[in-house]
Amino acid sequence: MVDQFKKTVTDRDMIMIHQHMQRTFALRREEIVNSAPPIAELKDRWPALFCEGQLYSEFHRINNQNLPIPLLCCT
Repeated sequence: MVDQFKKTVTDRDMIMIHQHMQRTFALRREEIVNSAPPIAELKDRWPALFCEGQLYSEFHRINNQNLPIPLLCCT
């Protein structure tokens, strides 16, 4: 998946990235909770977490809810 983020935004396979993030949620959650890695390390290992779409998806995976509308709109 890290290789996908070396590509330009238009060349990334977002479906594949989303599927990978779905499959690796438990591993990622365990790593973050138990190790509390620095943000830079987290960004290197899980770059999709820093994309807007995957941030919303990760919120849903954790809370089983979509982000409320006021949180989606930053003005």
